[in-house]
Amino acid sequence: LGIYGCSAREALAKWGAKAYDCARFTKAVLEGLALGLGLRVEVELLRPPRRAGRGEESCRWRLKVLGEA
Repeated sequence: LGIYGCSAREALAKWGAKAYDCARFTKAVLEGLALGLGLRVEVELLRPPRRAGRGEESCRWRLKVLGEA
């Protein structure tokens, strides 16, 4: 799963939240989304979050479905 032109990351930088742990938060969001869909997943960060323009990949994740929640 690639996230392109991450608006959340841009907003956090604009607000001065430089120490924000984007990767940890995004992993928790992806796990929560899967749980809401009734799935257990393993979430792996493949490409760390970076500042990217619109249309450019900000980060990349792998979600492996382990079964039903």
